[in-house]
Amino acid sequence: MNEYLKSQSIAITGANSYVGLNFIKFCLDKKIKVKAFCRNPGSFSDDLKKNSYFEGFPYTLSSKSELKLKNVDSIIHLANQRVNSSRIGFNIDPNLEGAKHLIAQCKIHDIKNIIFLSSHLAYKETLSQYGKSKFACEKFFIDNGHTVVRSGIVFGGEALGFYKNLLFALKSNKFFPIICANAPIYPIHIEDLMNIMLMLSKFTHNTKKLYCLGEKHSIKLNFFLSRLAYKFYNKKIIFISLPGKIIYILTNALGYF
Repeated sequence: MNEYLKSQSIAITGANSYVGLNFIKFCLDKKIKVKAFCRNPGSFSDDLKKNSYFEGFPYTLSSKSELKLKNVDSIIHLANQRVNSSRIGFNIDPNLEGAKHLIAQCKIHDIKNIIFLSSHLAYKETLSQYGKSKFACEKFFIDNGHTVVRSGIVFGGEALGFYKNLLFALKSNKFFPIICANAPIYPIHIEDLMNIMLMLSKFTHNTKKLYCLGEKHSIKLNFFLSRLAYKFYNKKIIFISLPGKIIYILTNALGYF
């Protein structure tokens, strides 16, 4: 790792997430200073709190308070809030509002580079509310001169959050209900994702603002899950396909109320 990265300071939002905690430890191992922002910085382990390269700060997407970004070179923006309200009463996307506030704070502290972690579910015709929110944030960050990383399903590293729950479900069940079993996905190992985000974090001017990461050729969702079950638990999973279109129609209709 070159001398620039050793002296680099990175801020991470959503820092107590699966990707966030793995990324923090990844940076600290390389002697990169980390300012970690999350809802509850008290939840960080004692080992992290004692590390001289680490600082934790409270943060929510809805907060408009000043962020402790002094001497930060770049920001890895992982924070995301699921929209739980009905679509009838949905007026403001907290993720987009958080993006606006973060960019405003960057201008105050003269930070040139935000790397926003998005998803392959983010595209114009997406049916997912999660994907729609990510897509709107993508456009806002790119329009303001920052970088978007559109990632496939992330796996590997220390199992936390959704990935941990997924592995537990595979371990605990022989029969596994699944929607869109044959859906094409482009998984990426978390170490590869972290290496690329770290590389992008040292750039102040990028010629390309959107990076799509994952396997070059798609694999089916049920194949990916079956390989995880075999790798970690040496077991075969029997998948029970659920009617994806019917479930989508029902949940989409119920989501208005």
